[in-house]
Amino acid sequence: MEFLAWLEGSALALWIRESLWGYPIVLSSHAVGMAIVVGMVSMIDIRVLGFARKIPISSFNSLFNLTWAGFAVNFTSGCMLFSGDAIKFFNSTPFRIKIILIILGMISVWMLLREVKGMDTGVSSTKARIIAAVSLLCWFGAITAGRLTAYL
Repeated sequence: MEFLAWLEGSALALWIRESLWGYPIVLSSHAVGMAIVVGMVSMIDIRVLGFARKIPISSFNSLFNLTWAGFAVNFTSGCMLFSGDAIKFFNSTPFRIKIILIILGMISVWMLLREVKGMDTGVSSTKARIIAAVSLLCWFGAITAGRLTAYL
């Protein structure tokens, strides 16, 4: 808890909490990063689940760098937002659920990419479809839990 108190007292946390534009700018960046990550991952998951089978999965390969850039923006802005009220977030059940779901979502994306490597068109394996469904649940669950942190 000492570290969290120190974090809340940092110049960054004060800027987030007390400046006119700090919180809105960082929160907007967080939303943009989230839209990129969840949007890209959702397209892949939906494709693996059987929609738009004529679109090759390999066509998403060139967009993975954008997904990682979105994750970097999301991670950085999330850490900045956390610093503004670290003790509250650390003790928040929805926040903890959000973090767990993000980790599970990242693992599921990694597993899915390994599972569909080399597959382009046609029906995905049952294993790939299960991983894609779990991935969607994790990401949309993380968004829901993140929103709940503001209210619970």
